Amino acid sequence: MATDSQQKLMQTLNFTEADLTANRDGYLSERQKAYWRQRRKLTTIAFRLGQIVVVLLLAGLVQLAAQKNGIIWLAFIVGLMGLAVLWALGDLLNPATDYQEDLRKGHVYSICGDMKRTSLSKGYARYPHDYYHKMQIETVEFSANGYRWSAFQNGKSYCIYYMPDSKIILSAEAID
Repeated sequence: MATDSQQKLMQTLNFTEADLTANRDGYLSERQKAYWRQRRKLTTIAFRLGQIVVVLLLAGLVQLAAQKNGIIWLAFIVGLMGLAVLWALGDLLNPATDYQEDLRKGHVYSICGDMKRTSLSKGYARYPHDYYHKMQIETVEFSANGYRWSAFQNGKSYCIYYMPDSKIILSAEAID
């Protein structure tokens, strides 16, 4: 049975005993694969829709300018060019590409040691999201939101299981 601190890690990081077992063996569980694939799809859809909105706004601005000069077709050409450029850049800018290669490979890395947590202000720290939260074990550094960051204790020993390229933490366990 999992301890209270392990239950907190499991709830905060959203993993199960089966996920932890698979991660210990160096691979993603089927549940984790399905979750991250779905997340990649949703992120990509949202990103592409955002690109289309930007192009439509750009085309609208150009059309407004063109109407004054009587060159409506310019808006259409600029819109198409903008869409092509944003679509090409999309794979570079899309946040889902950060873990796409990790998903393809299916490998999980682990590191064990003492947790070092740091929190840096963005310069206007009034709320918890106004901070950059970092966690480090040995030479491996992870970024985290305040909720995930608070699940770990500074100086306590953990084994962290993560996707190697994106450094996304999949599961963790405290070492006694």
